[in-house]
Amino acid sequence: MFPKYRMRVALLSLSNKSNGKVATRQEYPLGAADLGPSDIFRLALLRGIVFVILKQGADRIFELSGVARQRFRTEVLYPDELFQALLRASIAFYGVDDATAQEAFSEYFMEVSPKMFPAIYNKAGNARALFEMVPVIHKQWPSAASAAKFRQKLWIETSSEERLVFKYASPNRLCGVLHHVAERVLTYYEEEGEVREIECVNRGTTSCRIGVLFSHPSPKQPIRS
Repeated sequence: MFPKYRMRVALLSLSNKSNGKVATRQEYPLGAADLGPSDIFRLALLRGIVFVILKQGADRIFELSGVARQRFRTEVLYPDELFQALLRASIAFYGVDDATAQEAFSEYFMEVSPKMFPAIYNKAGNARALFEMVPVIHKQWPSAASAAKFRQKLWIETSSEERLVFKYASPNRLCGVLHHVAERVLTYYEEEGEVREIECVNRGTTSCRIGVLFSHPSPKQPIRS
């Protein structure tokens, strides 16, 4: 089985179990259908953090990372160093490179997040409005107990009907997730546009800047005034 497909099977297993669908072994040959949400890492959604690990690999992931086994809660902020250790171990376990892992997670995220948070997607109504909401959601997501630990990592530099620019600065270097998710958000709202990398820390800059060009916003989802 190709590494990316193996990771995607694991992610989709979580998606289907979370939505109450009973998956079969034919659909998920890794046996992931036998696992429930309680056996999987909690997902820190909309923070740019990938905490998705199946129970069958969790022990090995923790062992590879050197992190003590624990459960994660979406409303709690965890140290970047802990996330990075788990991400490296997950990449090693699934046998993929960093870019492939970020793309696989992006595909998974855009399949499940509209179902998990329909009010957010409906309130936004179009891609640009949803993008503008993301930094605020990041800030409001942590619980009161974790709020003091929050550090802004994503900003909107400019936003108009034609163009929006994200600035992203994080030691986690998840700009690939931001790029791929932005492309899939355009698809979700049936809009035409293009996502472009303007600058990236992987090429020596201090932050990443990703631009979204809007060609033809969907007539079903007009730009908000």
